Amino acid sequence: NPLDYFFDIQSVDFNEPQEEENSLFNFSQSFNREKSDYVIIVDKRKKDQIKLEFITHSSLEAKAYEYGHTLCSYFYAYKKWPKLDINCLQEFFKSQVAGQIINLTFSNELRKTKGNLGKVLIPKFFAHSQSIPEHILAGLGLLMSTSDQLMRVHPSEIVKNYEQIKNFLPSLVEAYPAHTLSLVSHFKSTIEVSLLKVERDQKSKLLNFNNPILKDPLLLSKTYGIYPSNKDIYIEFHDNTVESIHRPLTRTKIVHLNQGNYESHLLEVYSQDDKVLSIYSENNMIQFINFILGNAKDAPISAILQGIKVPMLEDLNSIISAYETLERTLEDITKQTYQDFNQLINKTIFH
Repeated sequence: NPLDYFFDIQSVDFNEPQEEENSLFNFSQSFNREKSDYVIIVDKRKKDQIKLEFITHSSLEAKAYEYGHTLCSYFYAYKKWPKLDINCLQEFFKSQVAGQIINLTFSNELRKTKGNLGKVLIPKFFAHSQSIPEHILAGLGLLMSTSDQLMRVHPSEIVKNYEQIKNFLPSLVEAYPAHTLSLVSHFKSTIEVSLLKVERDQKSKLLNFNNPILKDPLLLSKTYGIYPSNKDIYIEFHDNTVESIHRPLTRTKIVHLNQGNYESHLLEVYSQDDKVLSIYSENNMIQFINFILGNAKDAPISAILQGIKVPMLEDLNSIISAYETLERTLEDITKQTYQDFNQLINKTIFH
């Protein structure tokens, strides 16, 4: 079915004046149609590769500024079918078969952009499709995970679970096409969000020690006290340490110092505005100790010094190096879900 079967499409008028709020004399305001939550962008910046993109109304101004108006057109999209999954349709627009349909439709230069947009063909099942029964959904929990839930699963378990689910997708998409594709598109989006989090953590040199790929082996590691003696750690006590060592920990601060070709890493430990002591070690150890101290706020610094235990630096570095597999796993699954979505779409269209 054409796109205008699924949506009422209206051009965005960027010159439309903003309505005055609480105007008693703006009688036409009550008759104005409320703006759609969604906007479709027709992107013609690459002539032989026209793209359609769904965005939220709130991001319209920013996108229009980024893309411009010369080769891009903007349209409000009012859903005619309440169960339409916009994220799933967005993934459909990115698929290979949709790309061919879009470019073929817009090859008709006799019609205006809005006319061509309304004629873009979309599988009818997006509006009319049965939901997957609950007893089957129970086995597809991975596809419905949030990013936070996914980040707490070991990468090998994500791969194993998804491979098992993949075996059922071809039969599920035949019986429940829209719901199946919606689950796959949701999973792909969740993986992409998780990947951005991992990349952000690595850029900021922050590690999520609650992630099972770090937490599980750390809990099994042999640990050692950081005071009074640890070969991987040096503690510098400051002039006021004697008076403030028994005061509560209020904050910490990681400091990286560049000294020629050498970079040193330390963790400053504070009670209110007083820097009580500094802990020196390699960056991974500093990150780990800082993570532990984040759960020890308001405890006496003296008790923390005597009670905190950490693995050997060599063991910690080995565990953290495995964290890099999470990013690679997420990248691989992102590519895999894109391929799987394409195959499932083709199966529903050409079956």
